[in-house]
Amino acid sequence: MERADDHHAGFTLIEIMVVVTIIAILVTIALPTFLGARQRAQNRGTQAGLRNAFSAAKVSTRIRRPTRASTLPRPVSNPA
Repeated sequence: MERADDHHAGFTLIEIMVVVTIIAILVTIALPTFLGARQRAQNRGTQAGLRNAFSAAKVSTRIRRPTRASTLPRPVSNPA
């Protein structure tokens, strides 16, 4: 005969193993998604940096190289 006091509150080994297995499956599903999002964010940051560098190079080139209009000779005024 079992007495009511002999029952211990807690989880069995099987219950703990099932929970651990479920958590492992969820991590396996979620981890690639998380890493992919992280990689996409890193790529966007790199693209933004390259865009900024390219824009700065274009501005620098415009400042250093005279434009076509500024290299034309000035019109001579007609003395009247």
